[in-house]
Amino acid sequence: MNTELEHRIQQLSSPKILDLGCGDPFTFFNLFQLCNFTYTGVDKRAEHVICRKPNGKVANYWIRNKYQIGINGAENSRYLDADEFSKFFRFHFETDILNYLSLTSDKHDVIILSNILHFFPKEIAKQTYKHCLSRLTDDGVIYVSVFPDGYLYGIPDMAEPYNPRDLHELKLEVHVLWANEASIDEMYQFIGRAT
Repeated sequence: MNTELEHRIQQLSSPKILDLGCGDPFTFFNLFQLCNFTYTGVDKRAEHVICRKPNGKVANYWIRNKYQIGINGAENSRYLDADEFSKFFRFHFETDILNYLSLTSDKHDVIILSNILHFFPKEIAKQTYKHCLSRLTDDGVIYVSVFPDGYLYGIPDMAEPYNPRDLHELKLEVHVLWANEASIDEMYQFIGRAT
C-alpha cells in the first residue's frame, strides 16, 4: 500500500473505504490493526482465484486472517469474530466495477483505483473515474495509480491500446493533495479531492 495513502487513512475518523479492483486485501487487514474503518472491496475475479498462491493452494494468511484480524494494537489485541468481520469488511467478488458503481449510491471517504484503470478502454476508464468522484464524501479522497508505458502484463488486447498518458489527465479533474511526479516510465500515483 502507498505510505501516503496509509497515512491519510489513519488520520480519518472511522473512514468508509471503497477499493475497486481490490484483489488480495491483506494490506488492509494489517492497517486495520492501527485504525478502524469500514472496507468494501470489489473485484471481477472470484475469491478463490484472488486468494490462491501460484501453486494453486489457498494462501494461509487469507484463511488465518480472514476473521482473525487483531484490533486495538499488538499488545492488547483481540480478534474479530465472523460477525464483527462482516461489519467492517465487505467483499463483492465476481462483480463488474462499473455495474457496482451504477447500482449503489453510497458515499465513501476514500476510493482506491490501484492499477485497475488500464484494464478498461479509455472511455470506460474515464467513466469509472467520474462515477468514483461522485461517490466521494465532501472531504473524501481518491487514490489512483497507473502503470507505466510499456507495461503489458495482464493488459487485455483492446482496439485502443493502453496509453498511461490518457490516465494522467485524470489528475486535472481533482484538487491534488499528493502526487509522486514520476516520469511516464514509472508508476504514476496521486491522491486528490473532488473539486
